[in-house]
Amino acid sequence: MRLALAPLSAAVCVPIAALVAWLLGADIAMAAVGAGLGLLYALLELGTHLLAVRGSFGRSIAVGVGGMAVRMLVILAALAVVGLLTTREQTLAAILAFVGTFTVSLAVRLAVTPSTLHGGSDASGHAAGATAPLIPPERTRH
Repeated sequence: MRLALAPLSAAVCVPIAALVAWLLGADIAMAAVGAGLGLLYALLELGTHLLAVRGSFGRSIAVGVGGMAVRMLVILAALAVVGLLTTREQTLAAILAFVGTFTVSLAVRLAVTPSTLHGGSDASGHAAGATAPLIPPERTRH
């Protein structure tokens, strides 16, 4: 469920981006397209994650690096097509909406991912992917 929060937050950003574009007098459709690209990025990231956790360590690394390259290629190609087919103002609306949506989904993803660097853990006291609790049970408050 936590993995779906980043794409869900990106999906919420699509109508918000259109509303902000309308309020600012920018192109509503291009703002929605840009936010839609942010949603597509979040969905591709989720798909990459789900593929990576189902294999060996080497396969996970390959899927992670390859998925990162594919996500960036897809988004940059789509933004290039938008830039070639639309006016400067429309392209700017799409790019700003993408950056805003990407920022929101990244912030949500980082907020719901426990940090093992700073002693973070999930509700059971385990670090992300760890089998032993980060905090020994005798040192926790009950």
